[in-house]
Amino acid sequence: MQDELIPLYEGFDTARKIMDMLEDKYGPKSETYIQLLLEQFNALKMFENDSMVDHILKLEIIAKDLSNAGHEISDIMQVSTLLNSLPESWDHVVTSLTYGQKDLSMVTLPALLVVEEVRMKRRKKNNGNLLIAEDSNKGQGKNFKKRKAQNQGKKQKQNSKKKHGCFVCGDMGHFKANCPKHKKNDNQ
Repeated sequence: MQDELIPLYEGFDTARKIMDMLEDKYGPKSETYIQLLLEQFNALKMFENDSMVDHILKLEIIAKDLSNAGHEISDIMQVSTLLNSLPESWDHVVTSLTYGQKDLSMVTLPALLVVEEVRMKRRKKNNGNLLIAEDSNKGQGKNFKKRKAQNQGKKQKQNSKKKHGCFVCGDMGHFKANCPKHKKNDNQ
């Protein structure tokens, strides 16, 4: 105890009486303490990367401290505060739970939220893997189409050689410009 506080408690003859006085003034049942806990309870917010289990635990600890201080928080109020404390990415879950579930309580809600958190993390991980796969294949479609078109052009040229043949000698497999007999005729 600080020296300045000693005169306030000199009139008490036992340590127990001093402790009772201190608890009444500063203890967990004071109005100031309850007000502080209520502010913490109402201001509680979960951030995007926070763990759902940790967030629920914080809320339950504050509610338990309020209960110990003689200020009980109803189950409905705890459910409402928990749902309102979730980040925007959870809005679809909040809407679904608010309008879909008739009997939300602090017994069922935490389990539902933890299951949804696991599902959302798995989906985010799978979407990340899909994006990586899409990026690695990006552009291959264009190149594949170009190569296919080039190969088809070569096949068409080869096929036309087979069908029509040379106009000079009539043999298949070459054209007039590549004909060995045509070159002999030009040299003579």
